Amino acid sequence: MDRRRFLKATAGYIALPALPVCLARQPRPRQVGRLPNIVFVMADDMGIGDVGCYNPDSKIPTPNMDKLAGQGIRFTDAHSPSAVCTPTRYGVLTGRYCWRTWLKKNVVGGYTNPLIEPGRTTVGSFLQRQGYRTACIGKWHLGLGWTRRNGYVGNAADGPKYFNGSWQDGDSEKGMDVDFTKPVQGGPADLGFDYAWFTAACSTIDGPFCYIENRRTVGIPDRMIPIEGKRDYRPRRGWTVEGFDLREVDTVFANKAVEFIEKNHKDSPDKPFFVYLALSSPHAPWLPPDFMKGKSKEGPRGDLVAWADWALGRVLDTLDRTGLANDTLVIMTSDNGPRHGANGPGQRGEKQRRGHAVDKILGHRFDCSPTDAGCVQRVGVATDDSPHECPGCVQVVACQRDLHAPAVADHVANGQATGDDQDRNHVAGQRMNLGCAVDHRPANACTDRNGCNGQHRSGRARIAHQPAQRTLQPSDQPAHRPHRVRQPLRIAE
Repeated sequence: MDRRRFLKATAGYIALPALPVCLARQPRPRQVGRLPNIVFVMADDMGIGDVGCYNPDSKIPTPNMDKLAGQGIRFTDAHSPSAVCTPTRYGVLTGRYCWRTWLKKNVVGGYTNPLIEPGRTTVGSFLQRQGYRTACIGKWHLGLGWTRRNGYVGNAADGPKYFNGSWQDGDSEKGMDVDFTKPVQGGPADLGFDYAWFTAACSTIDGPFCYIENRRTVGIPDRMIPIEGKRDYRPRRGWTVEGFDLREVDTVFANKAVEFIEKNHKDSPDKPFFVYLALSSPHAPWLPPDFMKGKSKEGPRGDLVAWADWALGRVLDTLDRTGLANDTLVIMTSDNGPRHGANGPGQRGEKQRRGHAVDKILGHRFDCSPTDAGCVQRVGVATDDSPHECPGCVQVVACQRDLHAPAVADHVANGQATGDDQDRNHVAGQRMNLGCAVDHRPANACTDRNGCNGQHRSGRARIAHQPAQRTLQPSDQPAHRPHRVRQPLRIAE
């Protein structure tokens, strides 16, 4: 079974419980032929070692992630496109190599011009064309077209020109300060999302500290946010709106996701939906809400991981309550490794494997019977470290950009292309076998914050030392190269 066929199985029609039994309570049968709802939840700076189903010694309770893993599949060799926020999010939403924009390293600020140019296909716009209602909720961090008081509107073409200093508002003497009464452009509402509730950059550390609903700020940022406490426990200087509470952002995001799911179920029960839920936790500053304080034995940062798990639980409970669980694909992951890596592999920003190795749990909760075509009852993989079968674990080398192609394209639109031909999995007819430990697609190269590439090879990261400024073309990819092959996937009967 090659990689695309495997993703077709896991992302299209199946359930992957750890044991060959259905849930104790009788769920509503799956609607055969119905396009699946998709919920993609991305934590911020959460490491593999934070989550209980990956690390039994974790000091952080993650019951909802563990439950999702038990109902679905858990990737043990999953990678983000980059070891920092912005490029990972670009790769996830566009399916492209994460440094193909004018940004060649690092991340954007809250006032940076858009990275995604108008007309670029995103997961949201692609799914809209397939009849989905789409929502982007949470941390955006891909630049916006703010309107300045002198009339200038930020755009992708001018990105490099105005990048420096874009973590703060522009120069008021030159009229480059933002007019918050004007709509924003180049955000999720212009890139394929029917509904958007988000913050411009890192929700709790970067200004402007306000929510944006579709194209308008919720309130007018007209005061500076108080800065108290030591590093990792305070935001950066910036404009805020009255009442914006750093300790409430993920609660608000989770509630907005629930509202969207419930509204779509009520107003358009036959219309599938896609929710891109980008949480702020456990990114610094580590300021958990009162109801999460002390939930972990890992301090305030651990409490934020528990908060992310709580948010996932809110979504799962809503799917159960509305009877949508059996028609919904839920994916839980992180944009990169953890800030300090205290609980396992990874520090964000590293170009070695640890900075981009992420937890990735694909929980497909469709009801199925042993005779249901395309339904896999149990999955086990023999890994290099453990030659024994691991129920529910998959050692396929996976990258988050597969949300876009092929995991959406091949299974929602019968193979219709979703991205440009530079970076799609279909380039030059190349395919990656399931047991293969090397992927030569440039879009699957994992990078550090400075744009240096590292491609996963035989359980380690091979650093290519290839400048991100170079534009990779399909002809750059070798037509054939021998490489090590792990033991193949075994699917139990």
